[in-house]
Amino acid sequence: MLLSGAVAVAGCGSVADESDPAESSSESATATPPTNPDVASCAGSPVTPAILADAQFAFIGTVTAVEDAIHPWTTDPENPNRPGIPAPTPWVTFEIERWYLNDWGATFTVWTPNISINVGLRLAVGGNAYHTQVNGLSGQSGEIKFCTPIADFEVTPSAWDEVLGASFPPSPATSPTTTVALPATKEFGEHAGPCAPTILNNGPNDQHTLAAGVACFLTEQEAGRPVIWDVLIPTIEGAPIVSRYDYDGTMTTITTDYSFDNFGSGGVIEKQCSGVVATHGLPDGADCAISTGRGFRADSLP
Repeated sequence: MLLSGAVAVAGCGSVADESDPAESSSESATATPPTNPDVASCAGSPVTPAILADAQFAFIGTVTAVEDAIHPWTTDPENPNRPGIPAPTPWVTFEIERWYLNDWGATFTVWTPNISINVGLRLAVGGNAYHTQVNGLSGQSGEIKFCTPIADFEVTPSAWDEVLGASFPPSPATSPTTTVALPATKEFGEHAGPCAPTILNNGPNDQHTLAAGVACFLTEQEAGRPVIWDVLIPTIEGAPIVSRYDYDGTMTTITTDYSFDNFGSGGVIEKQCSGVVATHGLPDGADCAISTGRGFRADSLP
């Protein structure tokens, strides 16, 4: 994620600003001093009002599990810096006491790159929100960009309340990250039309081949003509990442199938977008709703 167009993520694929929030402001620190020496790295950067104001999610919670997993952005074909062998990123689950801004349930799992977090820590956490997929889970998640430990007697840090507003307890009925697996029904290249399927092979002509396919799709889309375009981009290891751009004359549905990548997180992401914008690689969706989609049948791939 994101992921081709959908889940491009900050630092590791967030839809938000890729800059380091620790460098975004020089205002005086408002975070509560650490109460546990093990979390010094979590509170190493001041949590300023400017940083809090940029948060797309924030909560108070206790770490219940820490797992190493492969972040989708490290295997995304649109990531120009994807490594040959992706390194694991901490995938951390919290038991939520109180939310700011959004209510995404009594438990929440997020990515925590470059932050040391251990089971049992009680933290105030904020960051960038986006959908993600890992280990068969797909749904609302995000990436921690800042956090601070809080004392046992504190309900919430007062400075956070001042910027983010009143916090509130989670709804136990909300389940933001759920197991989703839909049958693969798409056939690669099954739709005839002006834009033939694009197949890359990690060869010297890939850039030219992809540019021709993108140009065909954007030409049809900009003219208001319905069109379906399939594209296969291999990972460095040769595993196919398969996408479909389906424009019906009004909306564009972008499906990206990661299920054939043994080094990635698997799964299928579908975005229904009001428009698309050109990038250096695949077109990106604009104003999209994101969900789990149906992938491509393995026997249909070239």
